[in-house]
Amino acid sequence: MARFHWYLASVAFTSIAAEQAQQCTADADGVCQSDAASALQVKGPRGSSLQVINDCAETIWIASMFRDEDRHLAPANVELNAGQSFTYSIPAGRTVASTRFWPKMGCNPDGTNCRLGSSGGPGQDCPRNGCAPPVDTKFEATFHDFNTAEPVDWFDTSGVDGYTLPYTLTLDSNCPRGKSLDCSALSMADCPKDEVLNGQVHDLTVKFNGGDESVGCYSHCGKLTYTNWGNRPTYTPWDPEAKMFCCPTPPVSPLECREGPVEQTKYVRLFREKCKGVYSYAYDDAVGLQTCPIGTKYTWRLSCSQWRSPHPNFTASSGI
Repeated sequence: MARFHWYLASVAFTSIAAEQAQQCTADADGVCQSDAASALQVKGPRGSSLQVINDCAETIWIASMFRDEDRHLAPANVELNAGQSFTYSIPAGRTVASTRFWPKMGCNPDGTNCRLGSSGGPGQDCPRNGCAPPVDTKFEATFHDFNTAEPVDWFDTSGVDGYTLPYTLTLDSNCPRGKSLDCSALSMADCPKDEVLNGQVHDLTVKFNGGDESVGCYSHCGKLTYTNWGNRPTYTPWDPEAKMFCCPTPPVSPLECREGPVEQTKYVRLFREKCKGVYSYAYDDAVGLQTCPIGTKYTWRLSCSQWRSPHPNFTASSGI
């Protein structure tokens, strides 16, 4: 069930970008040899890039997911000490589809066994008490899609599953029509403690292993469907208790979703106020999925949202 929710986190992204981002014929180095790629090289060979900046006072690890054929392009985990940055550079002429990046904190010195962001996935570990619910603040992209009239990147950030750290995302001048995003005012303290779902009051705060330490915020759908760390009661997204908050299609249409109870939740109102333009549920009218021309630089700046590791010397062997 938990892995199904990788879909919910990027429903707009996967429903459009994955369909668009078909691979062109590639040579031995993975470089596209299509006419579109050739035309792009005439315009300029620069590939797109994602710069991640740590604005926290503590270390952040950036986890990433790539398809197997692209995994060699970047480490699965990148350590960023306070104030440091790292740039993921996408080779010009190569389609790199279905990527995802998210922050982890309170980790062992090698970036494992983290207290925040330990939601698993290929190349990632989980604490011995099991994976965290995948509510991570995230950046998702398909870079260099040559199967459009003009080659583009598809990208989004999403609050459909939840959030962990606040952030800003800025686009350089290569993408004048794109919209930069400012979610820097989000905090753990903002997470609704009294969200009413199906007539029942729910605290949307994610607690580490069900304890007292806040390490994220569920969305309304995530709270009703993630089973990680003893979260109960839970349902499938198609169950009557969850379907109007998760809006799986079929059976729920976009119009039915927008006119349903999800629009009245405190979680959605929080995003309207402090994370404008970012999807907070499956058929949100926010900006959601965007495109930019190939060669765009994306700058994703992460801050700490009042979260500090209570165990800065935490190690796997300590059992904390």
